[in-house]
Amino acid sequence: MPTTPVPDGGIADGDENTDPRFVRTDKRATIGRVRIVGRNVFVDDRRVQQDQRLANNADVRTGPRSWVRVEFDPALEAGCRTLIQGFRRGNLYGESEGCPHEVTAEPGTIRAEPVPTRYHLGARGGSVVVTVIEGAAAVWAKWSPSQPIRVGPMQEARVAPGNVIGPTPVTRRQVEARTAWRASLERGLENRTGIDPALCEGYAAEAVRQSGQNLQYRCGFDGPLWAPDFETHLNWCLAQGEPASLERQTAARARALRDCQAKNQGSTQSQGTARPLLLGIFSDLLRRRAEPSPDNQ
Repeated sequence: MPTTPVPDGGIADGDENTDPRFVRTDKRATIGRVRIVGRNVFVDDRRVQQDQRLANNADVRTGPRSWVRVEFDPALEAGCRTLIQGFRRGNLYGESEGCPHEVTAEPGTIRAEPVPTRYHLGARGGSVVVTVIEGAAAVWAKWSPSQPIRVGPMQEARVAPGNVIGPTPVTRRQVEARTAWRASLERGLENRTGIDPALCEGYAAEAVRQSGQNLQYRCGFDGPLWAPDFETHLNWCLAQGEPASLERQTAARARALRDCQAKNQGSTQSQGTARPLLLGIFSDLLRRRAEPSPDNQ
């Protein structure tokens, strides 16, 4: 199954009908990006239909025919952990990098070792089947926390409230069967149009700069176009289908700032135009997308 690239901070993929909470211990306001596939995804009980930054301690719930991928930011400090709390139902796939994952489920706890670890969890009937594909994890039952069991690569164990059964070996075919649901998520991520997140970060930085000039020159512009915070502009950008809309928004703010300065200062010289480098990036990207690929000539 082809997969989209995994970021340095690792990922957590959620199947249909899951509802865990995501917490990072390294003291940050946001912990990464949540990518949406489907119409029934809720973050802190608010329906979302576009990719966005994910706040620390946020609950992410999926409904029928909907999936999510949380792409975690790299670790800020050594010894941090990614806590996935309240995993009660459905399937969860994780790749633990930097900040090892620790999953709290109804029957017990699963803690990835501080090495790159790939794992799958399936919650059914009050128990959780833990499948470790790469790396290792310690698991323990809710009623016997002092007796952790180590599950190594290509092994799995069943965690119930009173005990842990296993580990036992697992075959590659069994792993593929456990993770087959991820094909729907991967197709959704690959087939939709979208914008490079790095381009969106540049767009958001420029929007914040222009918002600051709005305040500096007392222009009085308001509304989402002039929001002062980086996250608002980043989330808007990530939801766009093509980069031309970014250039239009940036240019619109630049024109408004130019007119404001001309009115307030009697000058037609603008200090609020979009940075040439940023607009050059947008223009170059649009031109390259319009040009035929050498393979197609």
